[in-house]
Amino acid sequence: RRHDAGNTAGSRCLELVVLSVFILPLLRGVEGDGGNNDRTNYQGDKHPQQRLGSFVWLTDVHLDAYYGTPQAMTHKPDAPCTDANAPQFSYYRCGSNEALLNSALDAASATTNGQPDFVLFTGDATRHWAKAIYQHNDSTTNVTVQQEAISKIPKAIQQHFPDIPILELPMLDLGNNDFQDDYFLPVTSEVACLQGADGSLPPSSNGWLSSIALKNAQSFASELEAATFSCGGYYRREVQPGLHVIILNTVIWSIAHHPILDEKMDPLGQHAWLEAQLEQITERGEHAFITGHIPPVLESYVLKAGTPLMQTHHVGRYLELIERFQSTIGAQLFGHVHSNELRAMPTSSNDAAPIIMSGSISPCYGTKPVFQVGYYDQVTKRIWDIASYNANLGDINDPDTLPRTSLDWKPVFPKNSLLLYLGMKDLTNEAVRDLAIRLSDPTMQHVHTSYMEDMDATWDAYFNTWYQGNRQPDCRFDCRRKESCLVSCGFDAQIFNDCVVNTKSATCTIPAMAENDTYKKSSASSSGISRSGVLKLLCAS
Repeated sequence: RRHDAGNTAGSRCLELVVLSVFILPLLRGVEGDGGNNDRTNYQGDKHPQQRLGSFVWLTDVHLDAYYGTPQAMTHKPDAPCTDANAPQFSYYRCGSNEALLNSALDAASATTNGQPDFVLFTGDATRHWAKAIYQHNDSTTNVTVQQEAISKIPKAIQQHFPDIPILELPMLDLGNNDFQDDYFLPVTSEVACLQGADGSLPPSSNGWLSSIALKNAQSFASELEAATFSCGGYYRREVQPGLHVIILNTVIWSIAHHPILDEKMDPLGQHAWLEAQLEQITERGEHAFITGHIPPVLESYVLKAGTPLMQTHHVGRYLELIERFQSTIGAQLFGHVHSNELRAMPTSSNDAAPIIMSGSISPCYGTKPVFQVGYYDQVTKRIWDIASYNANLGDINDPDTLPRTSLDWKPVFPKNSLLLYLGMKDLTNEAVRDLAIRLSDPTMQHVHTSYMEDMDATWDAYFNTWYQGNRQPDCRFDCRRKESCLVSCGFDAQIFNDCVVNTKSATCTIPAMAENDTYKKSSASSSGISRSGVLKLLCAS
């Protein structure tokens, strides 16, 4: 996959051999149809059904209690959000209404027979621009709007999944719109919110977090959960024996967070807290799913591709912990981007868990509402596959297409398996890196014409169908190369840009940790090589 200035015809021939032997078999996995739910990878290997558990995953509801009134949030001037006769289940460029949320939960419950192992919600319960509801910017009323939206999500989920206990219901995960102002949270401490050796609870350090915890007391399974959330906006829960879900407060690491903080700070002690949790879970021989709202990645929307979502120094510290505890982490799940996406982890081994991002329930950016059903190995606690479901909201210009009584939620891909649809062997780092190779523009890969059609099929399956993000401009050539570079190394702007300008390859080559002596020496020495420098060594294309 690497190219250098002395690339010869012989090396191109070798490249074709590699593509034909290792990559073409993967490409053939893109094809297929049918509607069964077999958990099968691209090789046709079925996972032992008795070992698979399931979970429901929703994100970015952006519930707008004012939908259908003049105070509704409208993301496009001609969207019918403020109309008194607005469509029954919300509409594109509007926030969600309760009918849309309940419809999604009905479908998710039916898909799992009301008995998933647990349910996740990864933030942004509240509509966009809550301050705009009142002309005089009555902050007290705005806070009420946000608090009510945050409370409605877990209550609605509990109503639709009445037979699962509180330990398996979603934990509170705040998105950037769930604070008093967008991305606003004063940082009052750098102390990790840990339980004392004497059993004492961590003290509350933030009024907003305390108010949310108090209003949602029924969402916590213990006093420790509530106290930890009140202190830092993060906490953990064992949702199944040996499997913990860690909720991160990602807003304080966001590039848009305000007030602005010193780079040397550990806001609310979250890095130290996360390290302590992973140490405890590892010592017990157990595993964790890490979840949060804002992912530690670069933006993928075509017009902003490569823009950081999280501050670089926080990304670096996060990646250090992920690499160190990669055998403990079974999944990394985030929302915020309103699109279904994958990212390889730059400093982790081939079999480590990549980052998975989910599209939104809210159609506010013109996307179909979507939710996920995830499947994981109950023994290894590793995520195995994803099934995505979305619904068509019709066309406002053709009233006959608008749903009147119910939404028709359908699987996004045939056979209801992301693995089969994208021709992946599993949901690991290695598989995502291979996917990035296949997503790139075949004219940039020097492949034979016969391979181009298969690579184009992979691109269409991932970007034009599953991605389903903000309606994109046409994406070909350099644009397509950017998107594939984001999949393989979309964490650091400089690494990403190096990948994009590489005229011989549209993706990064990231060596496996176990074989990478350069990384081991650099990270263990006192040579002063920065973390960003280490990442560049790992992701050099």
